[in-house]
Amino acid sequence: MTKPLRLLALLLTAATLSATGPASASSGVESDLAHHGRVVYEDDGRLDLHLRTWNHGPASLASGTVQLTFSTAVTGPLPTACARRTPTVLLCETGPLRAGTPSPTPLHLTLRVPNTPDELWLDIQTARPTATRDLNPANDHQHVLALSTGDPYYF
Repeated sequence: MTKPLRLLALLLTAATLSATGPASASSGVESDLAHHGRVVYEDDGRLDLHLRTWNHGPASLASGTVQLTFSTAVTGPLPTACARRTPTVLLCETGPLRAGTPSPTPLHLTLRVPNTPDELWLDIQTARPTATRDLNPANDHQHVLALSTGDPYYF
């Protein structure tokens, strides 16, 4: 799949997130997604991100999309589950999300940060369509500061 088609597919996934349980997305299915992981930023510009999405339910979802927004441009190869929206924004598909479980495969990105600033910010946010409801939206969004020290920062 070409990069523009992959980005379009991820955007459509974010817009049409559907339930796999008895309710459908059009009925306003409720799902509570949260993102957990760690980021390590090295002084040579290498950035490692490990992320796992949890679905706290009550409905299972066919898929989900997480948006990663960096304070500065990032470069490097992306796994097939991810697409670059802009130099600072990535969209990544989670895969199927059964209620009460984490995504089956964690997301691992190894990226480069040009010009190696001393710190960078990372926003991790659920790309949630209006057809789904979340009664706990506070855990949909993480804002992480990573210093270029090589230390892990957990979220």
